[in-house]
Amino acid sequence: MQKTAVWKRIGAALFMMALLLPSSALAKKSRFEKGSVRLEIGPRMTYYVYTPEEMAPEGLPLVVYIHGSGESGDRALTAGLPALIQKDAIASFPAVLLVPQMPRTNWAYLRNQVMAMVEKVAEEYQTDPDRLTLAGFSMGATYGWGMIELYPEFFTRFASVCGRMEQEEELLEPFAGTYVRTYVGTRDTNVPPKSSMKFTQKLMDAGYPAELFAIDATHQQMQKNAFLDQDLLDFLTWTEPTAEETAENE
Repeated sequence: MQKTAVWKRIGAALFMMALLLPSSALAKKSRFEKGSVRLEIGPRMTYYVYTPEEMAPEGLPLVVYIHGSGESGDRALTAGLPALIQKDAIASFPAVLLVPQMPRTNWAYLRNQVMAMVEKVAEEYQTDPDRLTLAGFSMGATYGWGMIELYPEFFTRFASVCGRMEQEEELLEPFAGTYVRTYVGTRDTNVPPKSSMKFTQKLMDAGYPAELFAIDATHQQMQKNAFLDQDLLDFLTWTEPTAEETAENE
């Protein structure tokens, strides 16, 4: 009886200690590995990398996800595509996912750091250089448009979700080598969809590889409505049927 009482007291003590632990200590282990880069000019930047547990990263596509302004500081994994993967809301993501963490500044000043991250992760994980996708939400998508313009043909695919694009028609050419998909929320009042819709239509009219998807959703709803869409996930991870497969099934 005495031994039973002792074990009961130990169990109660352990239970109380667990209650006193910070919630982060009890949280589920992150599915992302953390890293950082530091260039001669600019701040040290943190990034996170996800790799599918059931697959070796070598030869997989590399998806670079640029978060919105609400995730700046230290919140890159709290919304959008990274959050859905972290919460197991996405059953399968057969690609390496790189998520740069923007400090409390602006993406426009961090292009060199982001490109350094991409090159570092691509080399470290030996990803497929021909399957490099850029994706962004809100401010991150707006930044993505600028990245494609500055580095034409570097990214093979680009998915803009609730981004803004206000360039002139003569700047269409840098997008010729990148397959673009634009997703907008028709009820988005934070980033009105008109500019990105107009530019995407210009790309389509010019015969460049581009598609436009208008979804009945608000700005915040688009973080789930778009990134839980299996068609978009297949686009990002290059798992959609090839043209030959599609022709065979018709």
